[in-house]
Amino acid sequence: MRYMPIRKEELHAWNETLPVELAPLIRDGRARAGGIDFAGVNAGSVVWMHDEKDGYGRLLAIDVIPEARRLGIGTELIREAVKEMRSDKLTGVNCSFGEYQDRLGLRPFLNACGLQTDVEEIPLGSVSLGEAIESLNAKGLLKEKLGCPVKNHTADDRTELRLLLDRISSGNSELYLKDKPGSYVIYDGENLIAAVLLSEEREGVISLDYLYNQGGPDKLTGLVATALSELKKTYPADTQLEMLLGTEQGQKLYEGVFGEAKEHYRLAVCSQSFEA
Repeated sequence: MRYMPIRKEELHAWNETLPVELAPLIRDGRARAGGIDFAGVNAGSVVWMHDEKDGYGRLLAIDVIPEARRLGIGTELIREAVKEMRSDKLTGVNCSFGEYQDRLGLRPFLNACGLQTDVEEIPLGSVSLGEAIESLNAKGLLKEKLGCPVKNHTADDRTELRLLLDRISSGNSELYLKDKPGSYVIYDGENLIAAVLLSEEREGVISLDYLYNQGGPDKLTGLVATALSELKKTYPADTQLEMLLGTEQGQKLYEGVFGEAKEHYRLAVCSQSFEA
């Protein structure tokens, strides 16, 4: 069993365990990756990045090929990643995920590696696309289109936009530069004023992941309305929209337009602080 850093020119050799959406982060140095060679086979990999918000190392992905599981490879990947984080003088390691995503027992595995788990219950707004459009229309919010879709940006513009979005999405900007579903932004000159970042969480479910606003509540509400009206052109009316209401801004927007949130999302946060 041999651990090694995965260099950007070697990513293709690890495609069985490295999520393709993380490749751009690794290529330009925003994230690091390491892998384990087991009996001449690329058996598993881990990806992490420095979270500037709290000085922690954030685990983005860990995977081991099925035939090499239960052999201690995952544990070794975490151990090596933590060793690198410590050498970089980071203050700890963390990882968060929805409990419904924990199909392979990630939570007990991380607990066995020394990370402790807290489960947070966050209000979850959930409404169908058809119902959302009706509500927006009834409140007269579909009359004016605001902002511009990310998909209309040129390759050079997207490079600049990626840097801006990285600041508000903890390095996940590549997810929101896709053409579908369409994320929307508002600029004032070169300054990003507002952003509505959407992702397809799973089939039939669109997630409103990030709402960023420096231009007043009306700007953000209008931008959400514009983004959802565009979704209507490519997604059926029964598509479910989900929005975590972990901030006062998000909660006010959702409840003001769609009513009270009646569901909760259970978020598992696994973390370990490093001793000084």
